[in-house]
Amino acid sequence: MERQVYATAKKLWPQVPLIVTSQPTSFKNYKTPSYTRDEEIAITVGNLERIKVYPSFGFQIPQVIPDTVWHAYQELVALGYTSHLLK
Repeated sequence: MERQVYATAKKLWPQVPLIVTSQPTSFKNYKTPSYTRDEEIAITVGNLERIKVYPSFGFQIPQVIPDTVWHAYQELVALGYTSHLLK
């Protein structure tokens, strides 16, 4: 989510110096009471898809997605974590 915020802000205000950060935490400790583990994974998958696709819509600046990260995305999609993907 931080990368989406950064990419969107840099698209809208390229001249503004920007740092986006939050408290470091593990995925295990990231858990929020309102989402199940599977929902959190699906949300993360959807966010990554947007980081890849939104620059083509003009919504965000492009960002490099490492091959290992994209392969993990593809595996999670194949496992059915698709509820937050763009339709």
